[in-house]
Amino acid sequence: GEVARLEGDFEGARAYYERCLAIFHELGDTWHSAAVGHNLGWVFVETGRSAEAQVAFEESLAHFTLAGNRVGLALCAAGYAGVLLLRGDPETATVCLAAASERFAREGVRPSPADDRSWVRTQRALEESLGAARFGRQDQGVACAWRSRGPSHTASRAS
Repeated sequence: GEVARLEGDFEGARAYYERCLAIFHELGDTWHSAAVGHNLGWVFVETGRSAEAQVAFEESLAHFTLAGNRVGLALCAAGYAGVLLLRGDPETATVCLAAASERFAREGVRPSPADDRSWVRTQRALEESLGAARFGRQDQGVACAWRSRGPSHTASRAS
């Protein structure tokens, strides 16, 4: 699925992720269900299907929470930025993307190559929508506010 997504074969990636998701649900594997559901959400963002993307990210977040994954919220917040952008709300999308980036920096992790490409596309679209200067101010303000909240104590492990 990741290779297909990187190559822009979103229908191939969707089919693969949906098959994997069915298997992981049947096995009761919450961690992999979360990860694959998140990836599926990005496929829906990339293909302009905001309602399906929102559902995928919400389900993914629920699974990440059950699995105790501390970066799951950040992964889903970044994806939700794509949903908000599709729905014409670049200001809130910027908040979500900045918060996700800050959390990743704090945890010392990087998005996967496919996620990174989607994050970069989303960031560029936000910069284009808001203007680079306005995007930068919004992004910096959110990063400062996010840092002041301190580390999360709701999850037990980073991955």
